[in-house]
Amino acid sequence: MLGVTTIEKTTEEQILEELKSINRRLKAMEDESDDRPSSVVFGMVKSFFTGVFIVGVIAVVFGLLQVLGSWIL
Repeated sequence: MLGVTTIEKTTEEQILEELKSINRRLKAMEDESDDRPSSVVFGMVKSFFTGVFIVGVIAVVFGLLQVLGSWIL
C-alpha cells in the first residue's frame, strides 16, 4: 500500500533528526580541526621522532651485537 503509517512516519522523522544531529557534530569537528592545523604537523613530527628513536635504538643494538658476534667468532 502507498499509505504511510504513523509509526513509519515517526521512525523516518527520528532517523532524519539523528542524521541532522550527526551532520552538525561532523561540521563542528571539521571547524575545530581547521582551527588547529599545527597540531596535525606536530603529531606527525612526534610520531616520526618516536619511530626514529625506537627503531634507531633497536638498529644500534642489533648492529653492536653483529660486530661483537663477528669479533667473537
